[in-house]
Amino acid sequence: QRHHHHRHHHRRHRHDRHHSSSSIITAENDSRAEKKRMERTLQKNNHHHHKNHKKNHKKQKNSQRQRWEVIRKRVEKRTRRWGTKNKTVATTENRFAAVSGIFFLPLLAFALKTVSSPESAASAQRILLTSVVRALATMVTCSGRSATGTFRMVKALMELLFLLRFHAAKEVRREALVALGKAFDSIPPPLMQMEMREELDEALSWLQSVRKSEPDPACRELAGAVMAVVTKSLNEAKDRHPRRAGGALGTLMSVTDGVL
Repeated sequence: QRHHHHRHHHRRHRHDRHHSSSSIITAENDSRAEKKRMERTLQKNNHHHHKNHKKNHKKQKNSQRQRWEVIRKRVEKRTRRWGTKNKTVATTENRFAAVSGIFFLPLLAFALKTVSSPESAASAQRILLTSVVRALATMVTCSGRSATGTFRMVKALMELLFLLRFHAAKEVRREALVALGKAFDSIPPPLMQMEMREELDEALSWLQSVRKSEPDPACRELAGAVMAVVTKSLNEAKDRHPRRAGGALGTLMSVTDGVL
């Protein structure tokens, strides 16, 4: 009986010790889990804190920027300035200048062929020739003064215009005078005087002849406008201050709209 009691006591002691060890392990696991939960909570709180800090910093920055903008506007409103502000002129590349000859030369060849044709005075040929001359003059203008090919295009166009000055149709003569004004306006005045002296003298003689003896009043009016373009260009070359003859060309175009 004593032996049985001793064995029972020994078993109970082992059970209690095992139960105690299990409790310690469970407590350690719970402690680790709690520690991990706390770390995750701390990381989450730090993340939110950092995010809120960035938001608040951005708001403060925007607020400061708005405040300084209000101050700048108030100062600008109460500030008085004297003088003129330098304006920057935006420049763009003339992409047509590089390819203008591709369109100009075939059309010019067609115009020369049409002029030499015996039927050039016919109604259909007259309308076609007028449109072709207008297109050639527009190409010269769109090519621009600074383009290297514009000067060659102007010289080639002048050859055609000198052939058209005695054309039987007054519409063709009018268009030739308009094209002459555009041609002179498309090259710098110093270059006109140095490289186109012969064409210039012949053009001036043509314009004077038209103003004196041309039966069509619209042609006489156009000749006067073109003469203004040429005179303005020559005066600019003499003063050595080349500028665009915009005013004279504007006069020419206003006259053109009324007579063509």
